Amino acid sequence: MKERAIAAFVALLVVLPTLFYGGVWGVFALAGIACLIGTSEFWNMISNQRELSKSLSVVLYVVYSAVYLVLTLGVILTFTTSLMFVLVPAIFTLWLSALFFVPDNQEGMTFASNATFGLLYLPLLLSTFVELRAINEDGLLWVVLAMVLTWSADTGAYFAGRFFGKTKLFPRVSPKKTMEGVYGGIALTVLVAIGYTQTWLPEVTMVSAGFMGAVLAVLSVVGDLVESMMKRAFGVKDSGKFMPGHGGIIDRLDSLLFTFPVVLAYVTY
Repeated sequence: MKERAIAAFVALLVVLPTLFYGGVWGVFALAGIACLIGTSEFWNMISNQRELSKSLSVVLYVVYSAVYLVLTLGVILTFTTSLMFVLVPAIFTLWLSALFFVPDNQEGMTFASNATFGLLYLPLLLSTFVELRAINEDGLLWVVLAMVLTWSADTGAYFAGRFFGKTKLFPRVSPKKTMEGVYGGIALTVLVAIGYTQTWLPEVTMVSAGFMGAVLAVLSVVGDLVESMMKRAFGVKDSGKFMPGHGGIIDRLDSLLFTFPVVLAYVTY
């Protein structure tokens, strides 16, 4: 517990000042570091039960980093970037690597599938963190909203599940999660969403805020379940050991990867 608390404290000392005072470049740096560490963790997971050439890990680093840089710098430096123009060459590179660097057909298809999933899961979703921060003069407020609501969903689900949890939600993937926990997460997130927007984003109506809170609470759970499914499929307990007592960087970002894009879509459209 002490190790876990120290790790969380150190992380907050780094993340919060960068987030609040670093501007869009601060978020760019944080998400970029998360992308690099996440790529390392993802490679370790997909190669956990397989003998894959180390050259494939270099391919992942290069492709994922390139996609992240093009998507985020396109936002920051305001040059037009077509998502298809970025993703199609990246996907072709991953598939060709599977074709030429994996001698077994079945293993090649498995690597191609895993690598394509990772491409969408890490650099694409992480780029929405930067895009949300750069969206307008209230970008920081929207970023904080996405983070606060995601953590509210997790907190509400934890306490509701602990004290009232009886009905299992998805035991095949996450045996401890309960329906009561989900309801508690939704309730707390809706309240926090209304309170936050009425205080700092008054242009958002209470109805819209409540709806957003409910949607993000559900997506927070979905993000956690997807990552749990991934870890079980790859035979690992945690995505990594980046944060002692907390697991890896993907373990810390699993829900945020699903909530940030939705907040971005709300603000944009």
